[in-house]
Amino acid sequence: TNDVTVAETTGHSDKMNWTASYTVATADTDGTVSFSITATDPTGNATTVTAVNDTSAVTVDTTAPTLVAADYGISHNRDVSAGTAAVGDAAHAAAGNEVTIDFGFSESIKNAIGDWLGDGHVVIKIVDSDSAETQLANNRITLSHTADTNQYKAKFTVASGDPSGKVKITFSGLTDLAGNTVGGTLTKSFNNSMIILNAVPSFVTSGFDAAATISDNAAATSPVASDVTSTDSNGTALTTSVSIPNNTNFKLAGTYSITWTAVDSAGQSANTSVDYVISDD
Repeated sequence: TNDVTVAETTGHSDKMNWTASYTVATADTDGTVSFSITATDPTGNATTVTAVNDTSAVTVDTTAPTLVAADYGISHNRDVSAGTAAVGDAAHAAAGNEVTIDFGFSESIKNAIGDWLGDGHVVIKIVDSDSAETQLANNRITLSHTADTNQYKAKFTVASGDPSGKVKITFSGLTDLAGNTVGGTLTKSFNNSMIILNAVPSFVTSGFDAAATISDNAAATSPVASDVTSTDSNGTALTTSVSIPNNTNFKLAGTYSITWTAVDSAGQSANTSVDYVISDD
């Protein structure tokens, strides 16, 4: 085509060595470059060549790498197979849990994985309920690559000082083998699929009337679980349970220690006790 430049190869003037060059345009179709060269000698004999005489090839690639949705995933290393409150669930991590983020690209990445963190190509943040973001230090993150694939893992261990919130990972400045750069910043927010809970549940006891007066052998109202509310460190309401000491008699004046317990989705348990004071009229 008119976009191809043909000239004698540098250092040759015998009309037998030629170079054809073409500059790839953005609109060109990705794929292996094909060609057809026809040469005619001075007597009119012509020959056409459509293949190289070795195994070399050139591939046009004008498309920037993208993240593959099917390769996304996030998990922690706590065993939740028992499915009880004591171990929590797969979507909440607490201090000491190792969190693994799986991700993959649509094509091979040129940048050496060892430079991704230091060069700012990969950033992991925790976003709290007020949308404030805390970036994890690079030395807390481990990156790995599955050989002969475009799949990767990023791992970090939740620390006690981390905020509670959602996990977010961003990618920028990564290039494919042709030099196409990831456009802008690619972000994956895992929303409710992984929540960091940095503290045990908290309680609000103000809804419980801790004083009662009895008369005529009537019993004071027995405390119930809903008298005290609890939330996890990300602000999610939890179900409480109440424990009343054995042999408690709410018909008798005295001070009774009532305990409420809550367990969050990361398996963290906490309790609070309130003195229930019963007086005779």
